Amino acid sequence: MSVTSATSGAIIFSGATLLVALFATASIYSQLTSMWRELDAEIHNFKSLTNDIWADMVRLGAGTPANRQRRQSYGGYGATGVQEPPKDNYLNNEK
Repeated sequence: MSVTSATSGAIIFSGATLLVALFATASIYSQLTSMWRELDAEIHNFKSLTNDIWADMVRLGAGTPANRQRRQSYGGYGATGVQEPPKDNYLNNEK
């Protein structure tokens, strides 16, 4: 085997390796951009869904001071109000 044929073989092998590496890089980049677009679409769908749900909640008046009962009015969590007796107490139903 002469030096010329060994050099030619090394150049061909390194060129083929370089082409495979470039193809692999392009393929990985393509897959990443595809996944990125898919993720963006999912985030957009989720955002529109949550915005619709929020609009429904606002339309129903959820969380407005008009329909909110304060803790003090029912005595929950150690509040100072008068606590209502339990409505479905199984001990009071026994005879």
